[in-house]
This record gives sequence, C-alpha cells and structure tokens, in this order.
Amino acid sequence: MSDQPSYGEQPPPGQSPYLPPDQSQYQPYPPPQQFEQPQYAQPQYGQPGQWQQQPPYAPQPAASVVARSIGWVIVGLGVLGVIGSVLPWANGPFGISVSGTDGDGGLTLVLFLAAGVLGVVRGLGRWMLGAAIVALVMGALCSLTALIDMGDLADSEFASVGGGLILVLLAGLGLIGAGVFGIVRRR
Repeated sequence: MSDQPSYGEQPPPGQSPYLPPDQSQYQPYPPPQQFEQPQYAQPQYGQPGQWQQQPPYAPQPAASVVARSIGWVIVGLGVLGVIGSVLPWANGPFGISVSGTDGDGGLTLVLFLAAGVLGVVRGLGRWMLGAAIVALVMGALCSLTALIDMGDLADSEFASVGGGLILVLLAGLGLIGAGVFGIVRRR
C-alpha cells in the first residue's frame, strides 16, 4: 500500500494534501527574486524626453470664436468688394457713368470672390493662416488697383470718381486689416 490517502480521507498531520508525501517540506514554487530599485529617476508618462505618438485621428484644437469671426468679416468685405466692382467707377457729364466691369473691375471682382470663399473656409474653422494671408494679398491688390484708377481719374477734367471705386478701395483696405488681424489671431 502507499502512503497516499485514498479518496475522501484526510492526509496525515504535516503533509500537504496537494504534494506527494516525500515532497511536503518543499515549496511548489521558488521564492520571488528581490530586485534593487534603480538609482536614477524613471521618466513619467507625458514628461519631456519621452516619445509619444498621437493617433492620426487626434482632433485639432478648436478655433476660437474671434478667430472664426474674422473669416465671416472677410466674407462681408468680399461681398462689399464684389458690389463695388460692378457699380460705377467713373461718373461723367450728363449722367454718363462707367461700370467697374468695363475696366479693372473684372479683376477686382475675381479677387474679392476668392477672398470671400476663403473667408467662408476660415469661418468654418479650417485653413486659418492661409485664409488670412490670401485676404491680405487680395486686399492689397484690390486697394492698389483702386488707387491707380483713382489717380487716372484725378487727371481727367470730365470724369469723377464713382461710388463703386470708393467701395472697392474701402473693402480692399478692410481686407488688409482683417488679414493682418487674422494672422495674429490664428487660434
């Protein structure tokens, strides 16, 4: 017979129920090893020097209300510039007027439309810096065009500056201001 208890019997005192009788003084697993603590500080999560990769779908910080509002100001100035581009740029004797689209108004119309479209993009919170730079450049080009045409009309004895040309100049100067402010306030 063996020293093993049969089914349902208790093992003799001092003998483990799970080990054979000759191995009762041994532990089934070796004791865990003790390791020394490192002598240097471990970098913590989020600390500088630890490489962190953000997932590609990480949301971008939302643009502030002021930064997005600049986009809608650019849209309004673009609409004013488009209206000024089709209004009379020169008034002559006997009620004769020359529309802006008969001369350089076609160019300013396209420039103001482009600025207005990019203003909508900025107003929706996208492409903040690019829209501001384009508004600044478009405003400078439209203002320069209006100033050159005003200088040409100042030399004429029979024509005076029309309301459309003044509106184009004011809208172009407004785009320059909105572009500069938009570059400063990108977020």
